[in-house]
Amino acid sequence: MRRSGHHALKIVRPSRWGAVVLLGLLWGCGGAGSDPRDPEVAAFLGIPSATPIHRFDLVDRQGRVGLFPRTLDVAPGHWVQFVAADTRVYSVHFDRERFEDEAAWAFLQGLHQTASPPLTGAGARFIVSFEEAPPGTYPFRIEGQGVPVAGEIRVRAR
Repeated sequence: MRRSGHHALKIVRPSRWGAVVLLGLLWGCGGAGSDPRDPEVAAFLGIPSATPIHRFDLVDRQGRVGLFPRTLDVAPGHWVQFVAADTRVYSVHFDRERFEDEAAWAFLQGLHQTASPPLTGAGARFIVSFEEAPPGTYPFRIEGQGVPVAGEIRVRAR
């Protein structure tokens, strides 16, 4: 556990670099649609502070899983974080059967980034690296205590 002011972070890394699960409380981070930089998370991950880290917010909406935004456009080298905004339990699953490009699925699978562990509390995060990701559409679903919701990440060519 690392503390920085009023922020508490805990990170769990798989055996291979790339898939990163960051769990903790981070107050004051920008929401979806804001500048896709998060210097505190970047510092914690050991990546340059200017690295774009896009954000999906997960929230309960009257028995339905809310996902904001539903789609993100990113470039290779960017990162994407899924952040639980309440105390509900969520999980992120990239949908193998919805992938049109085998290279995109193989990229996620090779870095053990195909699904998150349970995100159990406000501020819990699943962070996915798109460093060296092939262009394509990366469909996913969010499961929680309500009706699941689908989204996608579109990686554009450099």
